[in-house]
Amino acid sequence: LAPNNIKAALALAQALGANGDTDAALVEVRRALTVDSASPRGWYLLAHLLRDSEDVSEALQAAERSLELSDDRAARTLLAALWMRARKFDSAAATYRELASRYPDAAYYRYWLGIAELGHGNCPNARQELASAVHLQANWGQAHIALVRADCICGDAETKADARRRAVELLAATESVDTRLTLAFAELAVGNRERARVLAETHRSHADAALVLDALARDTTPAKPFARGSNWWLPPELR
Repeated sequence: LAPNNIKAALALAQALGANGDTDAALVEVRRALTVDSASPRGWYLLAHLLRDSEDVSEALQAAERSLELSDDRAARTLLAALWMRARKFDSAAATYRELASRYPDAAYYRYWLGIAELGHGNCPNARQELASAVHLQANWGQAHIALVRADCICGDAETKADARRRAVELLAATESVDTRLTLAFAELAVGNRERARVLAETHRSHADAALVLDALARDTTPAKPFARGSNWWLPPELR
C-alpha cells in the first residue's frame, strides 16, 4: 500500500482487526494517524480496536478526538459504551442522554441510558428510561427484564406487585436463568422471601443469584439489578 494512502491504510487496519489480528491493526491505524492526525475515521477505528483493553483511557481519548473532528453517531455510541466499560456511569448517562435526544425513536439509546442510570444509582430515572425503551420496542425481552428488576429495586408497593406479575409472564414466555432470577428479584420485592430463596439457590453459582441471597441475609433490597462485571453492563459495541 502507498504509505500516504490513508483510506487504504484504514481499510487494511479494519480488515486485520476483523480477522482477529488486533496488534497488526493497531500498528497500521497508528501509522495512518501519524500521516493524518485529523482523520476522524482513524481515531474512531483506534478507539474501536482498543475497546477490549483493561484500561480504556486511550480508547476514550480516541473516541473523543474522533467526535471533535466529526460529529458522528457511531463514534458517540462507541464513546458511551466505553464509558460503561470504564464504569463512569455518569459520563455514560450524559452521552446516552444526548443520543436519546437526537434519536428519540431509538429504543436502544433509552435502554442504555436506563442501564447507565442504574449503574450511577439513579433508579427512578432509570425506570423512566427503561419504560420508554419498552414502549418503543415492546418485544424486547432484555429491556423488560431490566425494567422489572429496576421496579423491584425502587418502585412502590403497587409497582413491585405489578413487576412480579410481569416477571411471571416473562418466565412463562422464556425459560432461562435470567428470567428465573428476575422472578427471584420480584418475589423478594413483594416479601415472598422463601420463594425468592428457592429460586436463587437453584442458581447459586450465578452472580445475580448472589445479589438476591445477600439481600435476604441482610434483610434488604439489592442495590443493583445485575452483578458487578456482568455482561448486562456492557453494550454490544464492546462484545
